[in-house]
Amino acid sequence: MFEIACVILCGGKSMRMGEDKALLDFGGVSLAQYMYEKCERIFKSVYLSCKDSCKFEAFNPLVLCESESEFAPIFGIANALENLKSERVFVVSVDLPFLSLEHCKRLCEKMGDYEIVYAKTKLHSHYLCGVYHRSILPILREQIEKMDYKISNFISQARSFGVMFENEEEFINLNTPKEYQSALKRLEYGK
Repeated sequence: MFEIACVILCGGKSMRMGEDKALLDFGGVSLAQYMYEKCERIFKSVYLSCKDSCKFEAFNPLVLCESESEFAPIFGIANALENLKSERVFVVSVDLPFLSLEHCKRLCEKMGDYEIVYAKTKLHSHYLCGVYHRSILPILREQIEKMDYKISNFISQARSFGVMFENEEEFINLNTPKEYQSALKRLEYGK
């Protein structure tokens, strides 16, 4: 088990999905519960970062509430780094259900002296799947103050490293109803 905390980002608007994706059924439980239970297998402490903790009462998770009225992952990351005792936090988006635990371990093991270590594939940089060090808080606060919520803008200001992974499929996130239906079929057939 990794001593660092894991924070699952669940505070988005889910605009393209048309409903809260964290609450979508995935294998008989909500997507949030599915990810929470998955991450509990390798992280000592797991939290959901969200705007409203009431919607997750069914499985009673540890929760970090985001107080900002804006919706952006930068708030969840900053909130986690400010409020958790861990120097490093593993951050993952709730809509990455096919992420393997082996890849989570690999990202944690690559941290070294970097402030941010994130997953990378040939097609994309996956900033919402990685390890963040508390030392980046001043950068995050400055970005938030400027109302610049784009993750890639603060990644470039930190000592960061993208760990290359071959399997693009593992990092497909669920943004639309079509992607969700494809993910359910994939789950059903165990792919």
